[in-house]
Amino acid sequence: MRTWAWTLVGGLAWLLSAGLGRAQQATGYEVNPQAGPWMICAASFTGDEAQALAVQMVQVLRQRDHLPAYIFNHADQERQRQRQEYEELCRRNPGITIRPRFTRVQEQCAVMIGGFATIDKAKDQLPRIKTLPPPDLRLKSGQPAYDTLVNYTRTGQENQMEVKRAQTSPFTLAFVARNPTIPPPPPEDRHKDELAFLRRINANEDYNLFKCRGKYTLLIKEYAGVSMIQTEDKQEDKGFLAMLGLGGKSNDVLSATAMQAHELARFLRQYNFDTYVLHTRTGSLVTVGSYEGPEDEKLKKMQQQLASMRFQGGAAIELLPTPLPMPVPR
Repeated sequence: MRTWAWTLVGGLAWLLSAGLGRAQQATGYEVNPQAGPWMICAASFTGDEAQALAVQMVQVLRQRDHLPAYIFNHADQERQRQRQEYEELCRRNPGITIRPRFTRVQEQCAVMIGGFATIDKAKDQLPRIKTLPPPDLRLKSGQPAYDTLVNYTRTGQENQMEVKRAQTSPFTLAFVARNPTIPPPPPEDRHKDELAFLRRINANEDYNLFKCRGKYTLLIKEYAGVSMIQTEDKQEDKGFLAMLGLGGKSNDVLSATAMQAHELARFLRQYNFDTYVLHTRTGSLVTVGSYEGPEDEKLKKMQQQLASMRFQGGAAIELLPTPLPMPVPR
């Protein structure tokens, strides 16, 4: 009977001979945890020449722009994951010949710019990265590595068009991302971070749900999505909209969802309902009441009252058919 060692070694040898487990040669620019927790993904490349193009771009960013650029090879990471899964399967089944089955992984390399301790610092540098001049990257054939945008415009003469070609820049699609070599924070830390964010953007809300003393409240309305409307007020918005990047002197906008949630809470308070508002990343919630738990008798009575409530005077307000108990964020 074949031994486990033969099975594992033989399987890995088959994998290498098939060319599916062979990682790209090290470039010396591989991203590492020392690059900082937050980075900017400047560009990404896919295909057989992905790594060579990524190396070219990193060299330009380092030499021309003096930026700490690195390469993250997603394909190598995926190959390693597949190898680890195969090795674990062999360990669990000693003495059994297991033919490895691997999915061929296409080369995928991202060029990352590092050195940012916080997401805000990375966001501050993002506009600069987006406007960098594109590097002159070349394929092995010598051809440019970028597509060319073609613009056709009329010349003023009948039936004649002027053709203008412009090289596209990969930097225009840059975005902020976590360092892929640093594990994400544990769920408890992510919860604390999200809670701190919600407190910050709700700080100036008059009907802030964080002021609710109970453990539970009743969700009566959800305004999903953020839509923008122009405002005539040119004063700087110092509320949560500014914190979300939606307010301020440069963006004279209001979040329609947030404004509707606030107005609904204000309207219901006129009828002595203890209403609250919670603005989130994706919309705004309106709640009623302060309760000890989902089985609280006061909560159930309020559910019945709200479910049967009809507004007079033509007020077109549609609440949830059955208000839902939800924990107050703590």
